[in-house]
Amino acid sequence: MLSRAARPAFQAGAAATLRPAAVTIPALQTANYATLREIEGRLKSIRNIEKITKTMKIVASTKLTRAQRAMTESRSYGSTSNTVFEEAETKPVESENKKTLLVVCSSDKGLCGGIHSGLTRGTRRLMDKTPGDYNLVVIGEKSKAQLSRSNPKDIVLSFAGIGKDVPTFSDAQAIADQISLLPTDYSSIKIMYNKFLNAQSYEATIVEAYSEEAIAASPNSAAFEVDEEVLANLREYALANALFWALAEGHACEQSARRNAMDNASKNAGDMITRFQILFNRTRQAVITNELVDIITGASASEEAKMDSHHQLDITSNASPLQQTSHPSPQQTAGSDAANIGTPSQAPSKPIITTTSNSSSNSKRQRAKQACEPCRLRKRRCDGNAPCDMCSQFEYKCYFEKHPRKRSKLVLGVEGTNGGAGAHGDVNGGQVGGGVGAGGGGIVSPPPLVAPVMGEGAGGLARNGNPVAAFDSGASGSTVLRPPPPPPPEPAKEDSTGLEDATKLRSLEANSGLAFARYLGLRLDPSSGPKLFTFGWNLGISTWSAPVTAPITEFVSWDQMFALAQLYFENVHPLYGFLDRKWTMEQLRLRWARPEACRVPDHMLAGIAALGILWATEGGDGEGEGRGFLKRDLLPRLVDMAKRALEGTSIMQPPCLTDVQSWNLRSLFLRLTDHPHATWMATCTAMHLVESTGIHREQTSATLPDHPHDLEIRRRTFWIARMLNTWFSFEHGRTRVALRGITCRLPTASPREDDYTTDYINLYSVSCCLDPDRTNQVEQWEDFIRQLEGLEARHDGIVLSKANLALCGYRRMRLAVPTLSSEILGRIISIGLKGLEAAQRMAEQRKPWWHVANVPFQVICVFLAMDVRESLAHLATAMRTLEDVVERFKTVAMKEALKTARFLVRLSKKRKDEDSGVLGQCLRKVCEPCLDCDPQPENLQPGPVSSLAAQLHVHQGNGVPGGVIVPPGDAIAAQVTPPGTTSSDDWNLDILNDSNFDWNYFLESMPLVHMETNM
Repeated sequence: MLSRAARPAFQAGAAATLRPAAVTIPALQTANYATLREIEGRLKSIRNIEKITKTMKIVASTKLTRAQRAMTESRSYGSTSNTVFEEAETKPVESENKKTLLVVCSSDKGLCGGIHSGLTRGTRRLMDKTPGDYNLVVIGEKSKAQLSRSNPKDIVLSFAGIGKDVPTFSDAQAIADQISLLPTDYSSIKIMYNKFLNAQSYEATIVEAYSEEAIAASPNSAAFEVDEEVLANLREYALANALFWALAEGHACEQSARRNAMDNASKNAGDMITRFQILFNRTRQAVITNELVDIITGASASEEAKMDSHHQLDITSNASPLQQTSHPSPQQTAGSDAANIGTPSQAPSKPIITTTSNSSSNSKRQRAKQACEPCRLRKRRCDGNAPCDMCSQFEYKCYFEKHPRKRSKLVLGVEGTNGGAGAHGDVNGGQVGGGVGAGGGGIVSPPPLVAPVMGEGAGGLARNGNPVAAFDSGASGSTVLRPPPPPPPEPAKEDSTGLEDATKLRSLEANSGLAFARYLGLRLDPSSGPKLFTFGWNLGISTWSAPVTAPITEFVSWDQMFALAQLYFENVHPLYGFLDRKWTMEQLRLRWARPEACRVPDHMLAGIAALGILWATEGGDGEGEGRGFLKRDLLPRLVDMAKRALEGTSIMQPPCLTDVQSWNLRSLFLRLTDHPHATWMATCTAMHLVESTGIHREQTSATLPDHPHDLEIRRRTFWIARMLNTWFSFEHGRTRVALRGITCRLPTASPREDDYTTDYINLYSVSCCLDPDRTNQVEQWEDFIRQLEGLEARHDGIVLSKANLALCGYRRMRLAVPTLSSEILGRIISIGLKGLEAAQRMAEQRKPWWHVANVPFQVICVFLAMDVRESLAHLATAMRTLEDVVERFKTVAMKEALKTARFLVRLSKKRKDEDSGVLGQCLRKVCEPCLDCDPQPENLQPGPVSSLAAQLHVHQGNGVPGGVIVPPGDAIAAQVTPPGTTSSDDWNLDILNDSNFDWNYFLESMPLVHMETNM
């Protein structure tokens, strides 16, 4: 169907490819070639057919799944019957006077390849071996239509409408009933169907349905003890089983063949669409080319006629009879040439009569010396007139600009020795360019011919500042070229372009109204389009001005800044190495020695100094006078200056790379010192600046930076900014900033041993599955925990971040499955304990990383939430670590964290005490004193109240918090336990976590202690 529909257009397209290229449109139509309308109609019809075939393929795939399921279920019917007859050794009875009934199982539907024809061919081959011995029963209209043409007299019964849906046993039973009612007695019944081998192949197969005589004559039929009354029913039931099996197999083969046929049809349609699209493009291009040839030919003929009439009018109106017959002198010829030079649309007015032969010989098209700017920008052919034909046709503003060509070094050197004389020829006395310049001998280059600028007056500068030649009209009406004025001295080029020009290419988005205004102006007039600016953004009531901030050199000395920078590069830079240390230290020296040569802004230096102060003030034992000055006086001024400078420059003006680095420094400082909301806002601002600067896109070879290290610094700056924003958003429960079109590569590993930035970024790449948009699947989180545990951490800061990610993964896993496996819990506990060890080491070194406080507190929360013996056994370790951190960093926030952690432990203990009380009540009801009760364990037998209380009640002076009940065996150990580090209002959980603690004895003996206390 596809080839029949597309054959006429394809044949016409093949013929069109062999035609000459110079055939015009009328000749094309008279030669009966395919036109664009016909090809487009064919393409539309083939696309519609492709949609239909793809839809039919999808439907067939869905039906194939159901058909395969039904086929699998039907095989149990056929295999059971075959097993019975195989064990009975049943064989068909051969009779000379009886025929064989052949049941052909097909369907009513087509579009399924050669599945029906293959079944029909197999039937004909079988019947050709013994003609006249077979009668046919055909199931399905397709095979009936094919067999009716060759064997119409052999068909005794046919069925339709069977294969519309998945066949059932009821359908097979109805067919078997109709076959049983046939008047002819057959020796055997054979069923031919398509056997399903796989989704791509199938074959015609015959299965035997035995008659009553064959079943009764089986050698082993006596073993089944079949009665004669049941024998007819068995024969009909076996026939129905075989038919059901054959119908199910054939239906699956039909759906598989239809899916394959529709798949091939879709592919063929796609190929035909490709070929016809190429043919359509070629035909359309030929039509366009022919139209352009006609237009250009007509325009050239019109221009030639106009020029001829103009020359005839000039000669008849201005020339006298004497001048027409006499010959001019050489001086007059030179003067006439000089007077008429530069007028490309007007021929030189020589006193010679122009004949028709001369005009025809000069009518050859000449190439323009220079194209106008609109044609040059649009890459269109310009005729050099002013205005040119193209600008006149499309109503562009036609103008010319001077574009000096590259000149050889020899010419430039000679001009330099001559003081620049002779660079442009003089027009004096009607002569263009003398042989020698004003400064002596030298090579003189004539000025290029430049067309006049329409509407610009008498020369001057073009809109881009280049000199433009002017044209003056003399008294006689002739046009004289006046040399352009000398170009003004070019200003010194700055190292960086303007702020608006640096970002114009990054803001050309389809949704941007600002970029659209610029684009619209360039289309209307490329010479005077509006620059990229915030036109119509607001009313412009107030103008922005940069804030005035004191330079950092006024309140920070060189020695202080150098020491603080050293502290920053020793502590912060190994993990967050997005600065070039050597280059930054050089710029830092220049800032105090030669401020005008420094390229690092003050807000970056302030961020480095602020982070260095945190390590300077927390890095020693005690609060000295120098540390107090840095923390009380210098740090607030640095933070305020950096904040005002960043908000005034990078936010209000297009940013650069140093602004992103400064916001990274501010994000780190706020994470160490300030509220989570302020930290999250700073990281979001850094990501928005990343998008503005474009460092999230990998630079191409055409835009590589000047220094080879700049590319690595760009990559590190981007990935650290993204890592900070993602992690802080996860911790604060906010949305991170997602950028589009990220092509920036991961930074390469540094050969330095003290550079752990790439390890940190690799850890971030593992944590990307913590995105809230991801689905909560247990297998995904288990793989994340295993991958996190296997990641090697060479720095304590990475160990802390690793522990924090493991705790975050546990919180996400609780949403998916409340009960986790002991293996995953053990891995999380192991990672958390390593984080506690790293926090302990950092606290001893007084390194003020935020995870030093965060990880111990979160470990306590997670261990309490796990509520298993393995996690509760390590709560004391986590509490001791948090207490050590509070002891090292005596801040209000840390004291509040410790107080909250103790409160959570008390709440957990209170809940367990209530549960213990419930269990105790159950035990007391069971163990009521009675004569028939079983003997109690030794530790549950009540003794004297006074002695029992003495054994159980341990006072607070013995080192265990008051009121703690312990077994008698552990009472002595509790008395010699050294006093803990907790305060008096804390509970010691070490006794409750002891594996030898006897809960039965504890719960049974509690009422006796209270009774003794009340007495």
